[in-house]
Parts: sequence; structure tokens; C-alpha cells
Amino acid sequence: MRMFRLGLEGGKPAEGQVGAQPEWFYKGDGSIVVAPETAISVPAFAEDAGEEPELVGLYVNDANGQPHRIGYAVGNEFSDHITERANYLWLAHSKLRACSYGPELLIGELPQHLEGTSRITRDGQTLWEKPFLTGEANMAHSLANLEHHHFKYAQFRAPGDLHVHFFGTATLSFADQIKVQEGDRFEIELPAFGRALRNPVAFETQDNQAEQLSAMAVLAVPAPPPPPATPPVRIRSITTITRKGLRHDTLDPPRHRLTHHRRPCQSAAGRPRTRRHLADLRACASGHRLTAPGRRTLRRTSGQGTQ
Repeated sequence: MRMFRLGLEGGKPAEGQVGAQPEWFYKGDGSIVVAPETAISVPAFAEDAGEEPELVGLYVNDANGQPHRIGYAVGNEFSDHITERANYLWLAHSKLRACSYGPELLIGELPQHLEGTSRITRDGQTLWEKPFLTGEANMAHSLANLEHHHFKYAQFRAPGDLHVHFFGTATLSFADQIKVQEGDRFEIELPAFGRALRNPVAFETQDNQAEQLSAMAVLAVPAPPPPPATPPVRIRSITTITRKGLRHDTLDPPRHRLTHHRRPCQSAAGRPRTRRHLADLRACASGHRLTAPGRRTLRRTSGQGTQ
């Protein structure tokens, strides 16, 4: 009721002004649209299958993302009113159902006041019937205000997209405790639009739902291809400097030998021998081996023998 009052008080602003934001929801994509005279499918998990006779606006975005109104049509928004009544946060869930509009398209100016009839037939007989009102004179919001608050979102202005906007209703068979059955038919007509919109009702079974869930359960994501083979990395040698000298450890025994120098950087008297220490470092780093601590004779160890 609060949202309805917001629309009554600010839903029809002066020209060039922005009015109150309307209450609306996402119905679905184009896959839920059912052609006139085609059965509206009711999911097996649904609690209710109720018609909603409404006026529909159809829009298309041009290559620059500018919306253009194509025209108007009669629509059956169709909803699950038991789910909606159980929890107001389930309103969005209750609207994720099929819908239909047509078969006529009204191009040009829309009459301010429109009167129509909504009915349900069973076995060729009228089960329920009521008149409904629509048109801007009978709405809480102006069409301009509804269109502004719809297309102000950039994702609704994608070039080439077609939009179908249901403008609401106040007439429901659900309010009169009507519960439709398999084969019942909805009929919604507005004389100003020509032919009536008619759709029979078809209920899905639990078996159909189980098949859908089973198909989802067996869906497998293919394993990614193995990475390309790369040659293994061989560490040829590790050189460390310790307090007792230079250690040159090799990981390839057939080609290298282990040499350990206790104190190559000091003389017998404990004085530093800087040049000799640097020579020892160069010798070990270049693959040479010192024959003994304190000697300058160098020998290279290779896979071909000793030089």
C-alpha cells in the first residue's frame, strides 16, 4: 500500500520533471514469451497459475542505444500468487513464469481510458469473468514516468535490444479463489485493440522436472589440456661460502669433484691473503679444483679426464 500511495502522490509529475520511482520487477528474457493461442506452461514446483490482464508497451533500442516505443498490445503477465502472498520478498520468484502478448499491435497514441474483459473458460464454458480498466487515466504512474525509470539503467539501453513492459493490473481471478486446471483457457480482450489474446494452460509434471535436473547433474566440464612438456631443470652445481672457507658442491658426480678449503683466505699466521682468496674463488667458480690448501697449482676436472 505504501508503494501504491507513492505512485498516487508522485507518479505523474509535470512535463520535464522526474516522478516517484515505480515498483517493478524483472520478468525474464525472450525465452519465456508464449505466442497467442499457444499453451502457457506451469512449472511443476509452482503453487499457483494465475492470469494478469495488462496493457503492454513494446520498445526497441537503436544502434546508439536510444529507446523507441514501437506500440502497445494486450498482455497476460501470468504469475504465482500463492508464492507472492507467502513472502513479499518472493515477489520476484513468483514472476519468473511464462507470459504472452498480442495478437494485435496498436501503433500511435494510446487512448487515456481503456476497458477490457478478462475471463477463464473450461470445456467451452465461462468459469470466471470480470472487466478491467487500464490506460494512463487509470494508472498511478504516467507512461513517461514509467519509461524514464525503466530506461535510466544503462543495461536496458543496449543497442538492438527489444523490451516488453507490462503496466500492471488490479483484476485477478485469484482474488475470487479460482484455481485453474489442465486445459483451461485464458481470454483477455480490449476492444480498442481488436482480437482477444487467448492461451490454454498446460501443467508440467514432476517427471519433466526430474529430467531437467538429471540433465543438469550429468553435465561435466571437460578437463583442460595438459600443459606442454618442458625439459627438466638440472642444477649443475651449488657454491657456498662458509666461515671455514669456500665450498663448491657439484650435483653431477661423473663430471665434478667435491673440494673443500679449510681456510684459503688466511695464512699460517692468521693474516688475510686477499689476492689468493680471490684466486681461489675464481678457480672454484670456473670449474677448477685446488690440489691442496696453500698451493697455486690448478687442475680442471672434466668429463674427458684430468688436465
